Amino acid sequence: QQTAPTDQDEAARKHRLQLEDKVQLFLNALRQYPDDPLGNYGLASAYLELNQPYDAISYFEKAIVGQPN
Repeated sequence: QQTAPTDQDEAARKHRLQLEDKVQLFLNALRQYPDDPLGNYGLASAYLELNQPYDAISYFEKAIVGQPN
């Protein structure tokens, strides 16, 4: 028997959808500006929040390399 989703379940689902939207926005922006450090950092952070650390690594690296001295 399946139970009805709780408010907490619904909030978690909405948060995940927002993060997935954020990932798409950053990916679209990075198509135009692939070396943008803030865009790469934002995408990496969103991947971490989605519990996808392996997807985040390369974007964190690009964010660090792209930082001005």
